[in-house]
Amino acid sequence: MTFCQRFCLVSMLLIQGFNGLQWTSETQTQSVMQACAGDTITFPWFFTLKDREQLEVIRWLYAPPGSDAPVLMADMVSGTFMAVPLYAGRFSYLDKASVDLSQVTLGDSGNYTMVVSIHNGDAFSSIHHTVSVTVTVPSSSGESLTVMQADQAVYDSAGNLHVQLVCGQLTSRGQPPVDVIWTTPTGTEMASSNYENGSFHLLLDTPVKGGNYSCRLPPRSPSTLCLPGNDSLLEEAAVEVDAVNARLTLLEAKEQELREQNRNLTAENHRLKDDILTLQNSDGTSLMHVTFQAGLARNRNVNTTGPLKFNVVMLNEGGAYNPTTGEFTAPINGSYFFILTTSPYATGQSNDVHIVVDGSSIVRIHNSYHSHSNNNMATAHVAVCLAEGQKVWLMNAGDMYYSSALSHFTGFLLHPDC
Repeated sequence: MTFCQRFCLVSMLLIQGFNGLQWTSETQTQSVMQACAGDTITFPWFFTLKDREQLEVIRWLYAPPGSDAPVLMADMVSGTFMAVPLYAGRFSYLDKASVDLSQVTLGDSGNYTMVVSIHNGDAFSSIHHTVSVTVTVPSSSGESLTVMQADQAVYDSAGNLHVQLVCGQLTSRGQPPVDVIWTTPTGTEMASSNYENGSFHLLLDTPVKGGNYSCRLPPRSPSTLCLPGNDSLLEEAAVEVDAVNARLTLLEAKEQELREQNRNLTAENHRLKDDILTLQNSDGTSLMHVTFQAGLARNRNVNTTGPLKFNVVMLNEGGAYNPTTGEFTAPINGSYFFILTTSPYATGQSNDVHIVVDGSSIVRIHNSYHSHSNNNMATAHVAVCLAEGQKVWLMNAGDMYYSSALSHFTGFLLHPDC
């Protein structure tokens, strides 16, 4: 027998079987059912068999929204109903193919299919019916809506100022999310402009029309229909808007906007002045002056390894040297020149100090005081390219002595952008 012959024979048998089974349920294929979270859904699937038709098996299947791969919920073979463990206790058999699904949740939304398989003599056939179920989670109950005019005007996405009404507050909008219906003094119904943190907002057109504004849940919304009939959320909330006060609110917001613009312009003016200081002359030299010279307030014995702080500032143009930390911070990218001069202050003393850039030594001085007749001063010079924010300081290397009269640290900017 060819594939076509087998296929045609099976098709004829299925058609014969399909014509025999009498579907008596009012639920039609691909019909839609709405349910509220916590409800029990009844699938009223009934059928009758004709003479010589015998029931083989009934299967109930479920597929999540968007899925074409249904999974088994339960089946009935030889009069025995058995639900899979996932649905045991919630999926109950009623009669024929009719079943109940109790305590439904949002996760129970999807397509439910019943498949009845029968045989009539040598012919086997099956029929299936599918129902699409949407489970709704109601908005938070036990609360009341309130509406008020916000104290301050707000901007919309286009940068325009509006008086804003606020209707709330919901701890949950339910599923699918509910909106409110606003009614203006003229009776016009409007949707919310936005929703944020449990409250619905309505931006009023300018000029504001005074009068009574109200908000309420839409009566035919699935989330609303799932609320108890006496729930306080079903009550309408209203506020009286005074047109004069609304205009004052807008004027105050505009004044605040102008003050903020003035502050920004002042800050921008200061920034431009600072930028002018860093601009270069036509010959490439910088108009920004960075120079410092620092010394010691008294002779010092520094007996730890660490930063050596020259704490007396004779010059600090540009403010780049910090006498508290002993650090020079480059204010701009550029080439800088540093000079360090040190001397001990008594016979037998010595000093050992490094000029450091971000922790790395770039030059070192070691000097010892032998006698008053000898020259006991030592000097180091170094030019270095620094990026803005890099730090230069002096690192003392042990138990050292420094003369306040003969020890100085100096640095200055040669030119920017090395």
